[in-house]
This record gives sequence, C-alpha cells and structure tokens, in this order.
Amino acid sequence: MPRGRTHKSSQCVGRSDRISTTKQISWPHFFVEGLLIVVSILLAFGIQAWWDGRSQAERRHALLDGLSADFAGAEAELDRAMIRHREVVEVTGRWLVMSRTTAPSPSLAAVADTLVSEMQWATTFGPPMGSVESLLAGGDMGLLESPALAKELTSWMAGVKALNELEQGGLEQLEREVYPYLMDAGIPLADLAWTRRNVYPEYPIQPRHTEVYRLLADAGWESVVATRWYYYMDVMHREQPLRESIARIRRLLDLALNGNASKERSGEQSRTAVGSSS
Repeated sequence: MPRGRTHKSSQCVGRSDRISTTKQISWPHFFVEGLLIVVSILLAFGIQAWWDGRSQAERRHALLDGLSADFAGAEAELDRAMIRHREVVEVTGRWLVMSRTTAPSPSLAAVADTLVSEMQWATTFGPPMGSVESLLAGGDMGLLESPALAKELTSWMAGVKALNELEQGGLEQLEREVYPYLMDAGIPLADLAWTRRNVYPEYPIQPRHTEVYRLLADAGWESVVATRWYYYMDVMHREQPLRESIARIRRLLDLALNGNASKERSGEQSRTAVGSSS
C-alpha cells in the first residue's frame, strides 16, 4: 500500500480520537468542580474571619477582666494612702493649734514628739496600673468598644499623675525643710523615729523624749509645719475626684462585661438552634 495513503489514514484516525475525547468531557461536572473550589476558598476566608473575630473577643474579655481587677485594687490602695495623708493633715493641724494656744513646756514632750514624728509620715498612691498602661501603650482603645470607658481611663491616668506630683512635693519638703530644720534645732531624728506608732514592734525600745516641744514658740518651724499642712490638704482635695472616677470606671466595666456575657449567651443559643434544626 502506498505510503501517502497510509499517512492520510493516520491523520484521520488522530482527528477522530480528538473529536471523541472532546465529546467525552462532561461540562456540567467541570462546572461543579470549579464551583466547589470557589466555595472552599470562600469558606476558608470565612473561617479565618470568624477565628480572628473570636480571638479579638477573647482579648477584649481578658482586658476587661484585668481592668476590673486593677480598679478593685485601686480602691483599696486609695483607702490606704488617704489614711496616711489624713494623719499628716491631722497632726500638722494639731501642732499649729498648739503653737498658738500652748506655751512650750517639758510636760508636753511626749505629745510634741508624737506630733512631729507623725507629721513625717509620707507615702504615695500606687494603684495597680498594668492593664491600663498596657492598653494606652498599645494604643488599641478601640478594643474596649466603649468611647466613654476610654475617656474615663485617660482622665483617671491624668488624675493619678496629678496626685503623685503633689505627694512627691510632700516627700521633697521633708528633705528640703523638715529634716534640716530639726537637725539645726538640735533635735535627734532617731529618737523621734522611735516614737512612731507600731513602726518597729519587733524592737520594744522605750523612746527617749526630745526637746522638740521648744519649737512650739518657733515662728520659723511654724511656717514649715504650715507648709506641710497645705501640701497635704491639696492631696486630700484629690481624693473625691479619684473615688468618683473609680466608681464611674467600675460601672462602665460592669456594663461591658455584662454585654460580653449577653453576646456569649446569644451566640450559644444560635449555635444550639442551628444544631437542632439540622
């Protein structure tokens, strides 16, 4: 048989195979497979979005819990600090009254020692600030989902800073005025330290009284004490605004946490309903 015809017959067979293969393609099946691929991609994105949302909700819940614990501690810490500040106001006030109404006398040694010793009390308000500082440092106030709470937290930080600055002024006055004046007057500071209430209960040493009562007639010392009284009156004036701030923040935190709990219950009910219907 001639080669040319054989070649032509082979070409016809090849074309026939391709036509047969084309006819065998199931276009509906091809379409369904493509649709499944698209759906699987969209589903993957949906799962990722759901996971990210859940992660953010968990972060928010942890943040709110941390803030609640911080502000419960802040209230207790404010109580402690203000008790000490109030004592300084009381003893400096008593000294100022005595300096105007009572003549110096050795019989006043114990009282005078106690007053001067306790007016040296100094402390600072140090509330737990970990959650607030972390939130402000991260700049993620939106995580709170509460502009009112974000505003209160910012105001709270400013209030604490203002109080600490006043307290620092009282501490610095001890070093700058109180101690130097007492030492120049020949008053042994160590003896005054032993008269403080419950400072060294493990060392029951009988205190030695000083002659600080002589300063009841000293106008310069009266000025030092008056300055201390003014410092701590300013400190006390910061107490009520801070207490009100704590109360507002705790109310907002309760609302936020209750809102979280409601969302969780709603989500659980939705999942239960979906499971029942299926």
